[in-house]
Amino acid sequence: MLLCYTLKNPSFPEYIYPTSSGVMCVDIHPEHPYLVAVGFYDGSVGVFNVTGKENKPIYQSTAKTGKHTDPVWQVAWQKDDLDNNLNFFSVSSDGRVVAWTLVKVCYDFNLSHSQNNGTDSLSVMTTLLIGRGLIVIDLIYFRMS
Repeated sequence: MLLCYTLKNPSFPEYIYPTSSGVMCVDIHPEHPYLVAVGFYDGSVGVFNVTGKENKPIYQSTAKTGKHTDPVWQVAWQKDDLDNNLNFFSVSSDGRVVAWTLVKVCYDFNLSHSQNNGTDSLSVMTTLLIGRGLIVIDLIYFRMS
C-alpha cells in the first residue's frame, strides 16, 4: 500500500493507494511532484499520479513488458530525455538495472460508415512505458466530432 502524508496532518495519510504487491521503494519526480515512481516486491514498477482520481498506477510494468524477477530495491527519476519524455531507472536484486521511459504518442484515424457514407475522426492517445526495449501500452480513446 502506498500512503502519502502532508505536513498539515502528518498523523493521517492524505492519499491512500492499495497495491497488489508490497511497496519496496518510492521516488518523487523533482519537477512534477505529483508523479511518484514505485518499485514493488513482485519486481514490477509503477507510476502514480497523486492528483488523479484513480487508486491505481497510471503506468505499471508486467511480466510481458520485462518487469524484474526479484524485488525492486530502488527507483530514481532522471532528467527528461531530448524528446521531453519522462524516464526513471529501477534496480532489483535480480542484478538488472532497467531504464523506463514514458512516451506519449497520438494517432489520428478516419473511420468511414457504410450507412451514411460519413466519416468519423478517431484520435487515439497511446502512452508507452518502455523498459529494456519492451513496451507497455495504455490506450485512451477520444471521439472527435
